[in-house]
Amino acid sequence: MTVTLKMRNDDKERLDRLRAKLLLHGVKLNQEELIAKLVDLGESYLPELTAHTRKKPSKEEIERIMSVSFDMGPSSNETIDEDIYGE
Repeated sequence: MTVTLKMRNDDKERLDRLRAKLLLHGVKLNQEELIAKLVDLGESYLPELTAHTRKKPSKEEIERIMSVSFDMGPSSNETIDEDIYGE
């Protein structure tokens, strides 16, 4: 089954350049095969891929998160681990 895949022109050009570089190394793949290999690689390297594509919070978002406080009740330096993580 064939499916049409929409992509930006610059991404298509990059895909073609990658195919050409692979061909120089003796690896001949059509576009469908190359995309399948890239998906396989993406699945194999999922933690690295998600870390690479994760959006970093803005300065405003960081300030908003850091400004949130909540009352955990009485605690001390001696009991802080127990208070946070339980017994």
